[in-house]
Formats: sequence, C-alpha cells, structure tokens
Amino acid sequence: MVTTEVDNLDRRSTTLAEIRRLEALSARAWPTEKEFYDGVWACRSTPDFPSDRINSVTPLDPDDNKNMRERVKHLCFDNGVYKRPLRMTPLAPLELFDELKQNGWANFKDVAVMALKPLPHISGSDVKLKAIDVEAYSKLTVLNHTHENRYAEIYFKLLKRIKGKPSFFELDRDGQVIGNIIAVNDFGQVGLIDFAIVPGLRGRGLGGLALQSLISTVSRKSAEVPIECLWLQVETLNSAAWRLYSDAGFKTIYHYQYWRPGV
Repeated sequence: MVTTEVDNLDRRSTTLAEIRRLEALSARAWPTEKEFYDGVWACRSTPDFPSDRINSVTPLDPDDNKNMRERVKHLCFDNGVYKRPLRMTPLAPLELFDELKQNGWANFKDVAVMALKPLPHISGSDVKLKAIDVEAYSKLTVLNHTHENRYAEIYFKLLKRIKGKPSFFELDRDGQVIGNIIAVNDFGQVGLIDFAIVPGLRGRGLGGLALQSLISTVSRKSAEVPIECLWLQVETLNSAAWRLYSDAGFKTIYHYQYWRPGV
C-alpha cells in the first residue's frame, strides 16, 4: 500500500494556481469520455478503458468541503456499488482526508506531476521520432502496453478527443520500432503522454535515449514556437521511470493519490 499522502508541504512549495494549471492541462491532454461536476468536484468516466486518471473523482478546490460524505457516495458509487476512486491532489479539502480515513478508505497509488523548465539545449540520440497518424498510433500503443486488440478502437476515440496540438510518435532505432509517445503542445506547455517501450526491449536504456531525442527536438522547435516547459506524470512506485525523468532534469511539482475503500 502506498503511504505517501498529499500534505501541507505541497501546498507551501507550489501555488494552487500552478497546480490548477497543470490539472487543466492534464484533463485536456488525456480527456475523459464523460465528465460532470458537483460543485468543483470533477467526476470523470471512460467506460471499458483501464485508466484511473479518466475514471475517478477529483476535488478541485480546498474550500469546497460541504456534504463530503454524501458527495463521495454519490460520485464514487453507482447504486451503492463502488465504481471509481477519489483522486486527491493538493486542491482537495483537507477535511476530506480525515473523512475518508474514518470511513475505511486508504490511498493505493501515488503519482508525481513533474516538469522540466527551462528546456535544456542537448544533442539528440540515435532514436528517431517518426510522426504517425492517430489510427496507427492507437494500434502501436496497444501492442506496447500489451492490451487486448479491442482497446485499439477505445484508444483511437480517446486520442481523437485530445485538445491542444498532439503529435503522435513512433520511436525508431536502427530501423526497428522501439516504442511510442505523444507530445501535446497546449499554449507552450508540452505534455508527454503514454510513453512506452516495446516490452521485449525494456531495461536496455532505450527509454533514456528516446527521451533525450524528444527533449532535443522540442528544444530546437522552441526557437520557432515558444515552449515554456515539458510536463508529465509518473507513478512513484515505478522507480525506473522516476529515475529516468529525474536524471533528465524533471522536478516534482506536486503529488496526488488515488483513494478507495477497504485497501
């Protein structure tokens, strides 16, 4: 079980405005199929797609703390059956954490939101970024995430909903496909989404080479179109990815956790 929690340290070190901005970018870069609001609690649902990020409830204002128990029951359960976790960022009311603990909830996944700014000027590697269309990308990412083929159509629909300017990349090295990644440019904030290396090629340093080429490419383009930063999200238990991004210069802006009952 993950024991790290959103705490006052995140609130002191990062302004709520910056967190709101990154939360908005995240919602635009990895969009849900259905979304509605109860006050400023966002309920996001994407049936049949295995992603907590777009199947969860996210409180988005520390002061929206009324009727919390009733709202949790309404938003996280369907007809009394648990359906989706709470996604707790530093924007969540502090009182909600106590409410959840008292009712037997606990966090089960911790995610860091990281950013790289200013962009470093570095040389690329021998990994090439090949732009492909969204349909081809959908099929490629399903293979690299070892999902069933039926998820290709679900991915396709999700990726078509992306706001901003997405670029879908196949990662090639020496004529061999080694992975995939999406870069979403949203008013100079570039989100790195869905980064995956071919399963049989992992653990060989290819992720670092691919990231080096991507940062180099984005940095060069920033001379033509201003780009303020790169941002991404990574599960903190994924130690290999955490080291990869930290070594590349990404810094943690804030953490969020997923909570569910009976962990």
